[in-house]
Amino acid sequence: VNEVAFGSVLTLTCTVEGGLAPHKVVLSRPKTGGDLTWTRDSDDTDSLTCSGENVLTCIYMTDSNSYDGSGRFTCTGYNVLPETSNTQQSTVNIDVAVIKSVDVTVTSSSYEVEYGYGFTINSVAVGGPIPFYLEFSKLPLSGVAPQPIALYNTD
Repeated sequence: VNEVAFGSVLTLTCTVEGGLAPHKVVLSRPKTGGDLTWTRDSDDTDSLTCSGENVLTCIYMTDSNSYDGSGRFTCTGYNVLPETSNTQQSTVNIDVAVIKSVDVTVTSSSYEVEYGYGFTINSVAVGGPIPFYLEFSKLPLSGVAPQPIALYNTD
């Protein structure tokens, strides 16, 4: 899986080679709606950008990546065999995970509690994918190791 930071630019490069000059390349995108296609000798400017002759290099870029950019991209190259109507194709999958670092906030950094009474710590952990583990540690008493308290997201 290729990890891409949330909000950053995603660049995918698909190289297609087949001995003969490939005549078509299709990039399927997850969740973003549809395929981008490059076809040899086409003037379609609203498509995938490719360059080369027998070896094509196709580049796809998005900016300000969101979680919708996560998933499986598929690049498929097509070649028509000479003097036939047979088509050969080859497909490569590219798995992308858009991630965001985890930010943790706590409502207060220190508490004073009377002996024998309980207290509540309110904490929020935000990240992408959703954080699944949060750990609190008590400061050690002299000569005692920290005592972690683990919390798991069960959603």
